[in-house]
Amino acid sequence: MDAFWVEATSQQAAQHIFPLLDPDTVLQSEAFVATDDYRTEIPLSTPHPYCFLVSRDLSHLRPHPLRYPYHQLWNAYSPFEHMDEVHIQGLEELTGFVLPAAEQRDT
Repeated sequence: MDAFWVEATSQQAAQHIFPLLDPDTVLQSEAFVATDDYRTEIPLSTPHPYCFLVSRDLSHLRPHPLRYPYHQLWNAYSPFEHMDEVHIQGLEELTGFVLPAAEQRDT
């Protein structure tokens, strides 16, 4: 199952993501943003501090700190593939997201 890294402002998270989460998960997301020590390599003025890993079918939606993922998690290997930044208006757009042509040829 494909999963996507989604970043959101406080307003975007409250409107589009938090209604899909249980209260404890919302608190976890808020805690990631409130904790400054995870932002060691990222400017504190980032406009999208709420970060989530979201499955294509929206069945899994997990908050993460802004600096996740980082290579030390997998001994310098990363299971993530780079793709150009895409701006979406809502999570439902992920369900029909079309991979770039080069990635489609490999599957």
